[in-house]
Amino acid sequence: MRYFLVGIGGTMGSVSRWSVSYFLTIESGFPFATLTANLLGSFLLAYFYSKWSAKNEKAYLLIATGFLGSFTTFSTLSIELLAFLIEKQWVSFLIYFAFTSMGGLLFAWIGILIGRKRGGLVHGG
Repeated sequence: MRYFLVGIGGTMGSVSRWSVSYFLTIESGFPFATLTANLLGSFLLAYFYSKWSAKNEKAYLLIATGFLGSFTTFSTLSIELLAFLIEKQWVSFLIYFAFTSMGGLLFAWIGILIGRKRGGLVHGG
C-alpha cells in the first residue's frame, strides 16, 4: 500500500510539474517554472510535515513523498544553474541560486509557521 500511495502521488506530482513548466514558459531565459515549483514545493512540504508526518502516514506518503517529491526538482535546478555557468551568465546564476536557496528556506519556514498555527505537530523554538 505504501508503494502504491507514493506512486500515485508521484504520478500526480510529475504531471503537475509538467503543467507548471507548460504554463510558465517565459521567453526571458530565466527558469521561472522550476523556481515556482521548488518554492511552492518547499512551502507545501514544510506545511504537510508540520501537519501529518507522524499523525497520518498515508497522507504524508501520498502528498509529501509522492506528489511533492516529483513536483519539485533538484536535478533540473542543477542543470539550469550549470547552463548559466557555462554561458557565463553570472548575474542570472547568482539570482537564481539565491532565490532558490534562500527562497526555499523562507517558504519552508512560512509553511512550518502556518502549519503550527493550524494545529501542526512541529513545535518549539
